[in-house]
Amino acid sequence: MTQTKDAVAKAPAPKRGEVISHPARTDATVARMARPKRRHRLIVASFLLAVIAPTVAAVGYLYLFAADQYASRMAFSVRSADAAPSVEFLGALTQSFSGAGSDAQVVFEFIRSQQAAEAAFAALPLAELYNLPERDVVFRLGENQPVEDILRYWRWMTDVSVDMGAGIVTFEARAFDPESAQKIATFVLDESTRIVNALSAQAREDAVADARRVLGQAEERLRAVRRDIRAFRNIEQELDPSENARASLGLMAALEARLADAQIELDTQVALVGSKSAQIPVLRQRVASIEARIAEERARIGDGLVGDAANPDDRAFADRVARYEELVVDREFAQNAYIAALASFEQAQVEARRQTRYLAPHIRPTLSQDPEYPQRALMALAVFAVAAVVWAVMVLVLYNIRDRR
Repeated sequence: MTQTKDAVAKAPAPKRGEVISHPARTDATVARMARPKRRHRLIVASFLLAVIAPTVAAVGYLYLFAADQYASRMAFSVRSADAAPSVEFLGALTQSFSGAGSDAQVVFEFIRSQQAAEAAFAALPLAELYNLPERDVVFRLGENQPVEDILRYWRWMTDVSVDMGAGIVTFEARAFDPESAQKIATFVLDESTRIVNALSAQAREDAVADARRVLGQAEERLRAVRRDIRAFRNIEQELDPSENARASLGLMAALEARLADAQIELDTQVALVGSKSAQIPVLRQRVASIEARIAEERARIGDGLVGDAANPDDRAFADRVARYEELVVDREFAQNAYIAALASFEQAQVEARRQTRYLAPHIRPTLSQDPEYPQRALMALAVFAVAAVVWAVMVLVLYNIRDRR
């Protein structure tokens, strides 16, 4: 032991720059020192393959093959024709915004619907326009696509948003040339106008439907009563039995006056010349004739019958007048009900017109001059970011698995 220490103590000191060899260091130690360098090379290679390569491929495709896309924008709102008084301005304003927001939401859903996509493809040659850039296999529609893919592509190439508070709808259409984009936006504006007009017409119809039904019932009741009066007049051969009754009463009054005169004359002759005068029988016959006529008129006006009871002409005036007055009262009620129903119907129409919705465009479809899409730099950056995140997660997972071993 002492000799070993002496040998170490007597060993010459290493010169400056001289490499000191350590015999105790084994090949395993050297291998472990070399492993990090190999891992680093694998990490760099995987980064180049998983991040840089997709980014370069995306940049190459976006700048070499992707076709330019032009955008056309427009904005409109759904408004009501109701002009509320200034006293109720705040309440009317709140109600107007609420109604406009719901109508704008309906238009929003329509623009994104399959119905709108099919209508656009039927009215415009979109199947051809969306397949013009043949080399751009990513952004073009493709041939003979099913309706589900067409709807997805329609939603991808259009952007619609709605401000529920103000009821403002903003729309953007993209195409591979500016004229096509403007045509698409114009078509959507026209279709939205048609939808709003249809909804407004349906709302007006619903608002006046009940009033129209009541008016129809009142009109039919009035017609029925008029038919009954016409049938009564045809059967009785009288326009107005009450007028005839009044005429009969006038005749009775005249007959009674003549009867009074005849009776006075008879009494006077009896008093002057006695009952044996030749004029007395004549006067008595005259009085009897007048009394018979009065009795006949009273029977016609009252409940009695004169002559053949089966003859309608001999029926008592009282029955005919009572029946006719019932019909007249029914007609008056029917007329009043019809007038009230007509006024309600007209008021309902006025209210419906006040609540009419219409589409007011704020920004007409624009015609762009420079392409705005695809946003190449942003998309390339997005590809790089996504690839980098995925690569980093995979590296961390692999390192975690290795460390656990």
